[in-house]
Amino acid sequence: MSPPPALPARLLLPGALAAARASPVSAVALCVALLLARRALRRALARLYRIYTTALITIGSYTLARRALRAIGASAATEARAYSALDGVIAPFACDQFCALRSLWVKFGQYIGSRSDIVPPRWARALEALQDDLPADAPSYVRETIRAQLGQHVDELFSHFEWEPLASASVAQVHRATLRDGARPVALKLQHEGVDALMRSDFVAALRIARFVVRRNGDFEPMLTVLQAWAREVERELDFGHEASHLRAIGANMRAAGVRACVPQPVHGLVAQRVFCMEYVAGFKLTDAELLLLHGVDREALMRRVTLAYACQLFTFGRYNADPHPVRAPPTDRPRARAPVSYTHLTLPTKR
Repeated sequence: MSPPPALPARLLLPGALAAARASPVSAVALCVALLLARRALRRALARLYRIYTTALITIGSYTLARRALRAIGASAATEARAYSALDGVIAPFACDQFCALRSLWVKFGQYIGSRSDIVPPRWARALEALQDDLPADAPSYVRETIRAQLGQHVDELFSHFEWEPLASASVAQVHRATLRDGARPVALKLQHEGVDALMRSDFVAALRIARFVVRRNGDFEPMLTVLQAWAREVERELDFGHEASHLRAIGANMRAAGVRACVPQPVHGLVAQRVFCMEYVAGFKLTDAELLLLHGVDREALMRRVTLAYACQLFTFGRYNADPHPVRAPPTDRPRARAPVSYTHLTLPTKR
């Protein structure tokens, strides 16, 4: 049987007021509910104001600069210097706003920052901070979320738990822990508080901004296409059960293809919608050139293995990591070390 249709607010409010008049407790409850609703509305409006103001300042600055440079007939060299100076101001500003807004905007900034082939150097450098250095949630939220999602308290699941996250990104933060059954080290990925609701609402604003930009410059049509496709997938991204299943599938695919790859696997029984555990592999970022040199990594062999791993994902199995961050690589002295593949960690080939 389908549920009865919801009553309009204009019909519910008189009933609530009547109940409040009849009972002091109801009156207090109504006042609290109205105050909370007002506070939530103010936060939502303040967030929208920040989003649209950031877009206006960023887009407007480059639009005005372009018009001014055209008006004075600036040379190509002058334009390059002017845009570089503007990048030095706008890129840090946009990065700060993305950090404050978190959610979708951090992921958008991560995408831009990872595309050094299409963004100016100052933008790429400013947005590096968005990779895994975002503010983390409080331990109280972490503790309660683990209990609610996994059905047990932290002390019941882990003999050791590091409350300081290893990393905190757009959707989640990652903690290192040790399981009680066998003392296995694991990485626990936990979704940020309220990020699901924020991402859904932010997509509405992001699509409006993208459509505005495309109407004035058709070169940005691919950006709108990506956002529209991404909006359709956000529900799956917010369910860590899907991510855990992809880890299992890609790990099996790499083994079947004979690719020497390291894909951390989910821990059985510790996978939920907003929390899941996977194998922990220590390491460092592949973007750390000094550590690559220190550990004698054969970079040519490394890139061949990366290419092979992704080629198998894309062209053989059709299942791949579409959101690659600078991955972490554990050092190894083994000459036949496994290659990187996707998601979080990898091992490296070393020079013989």
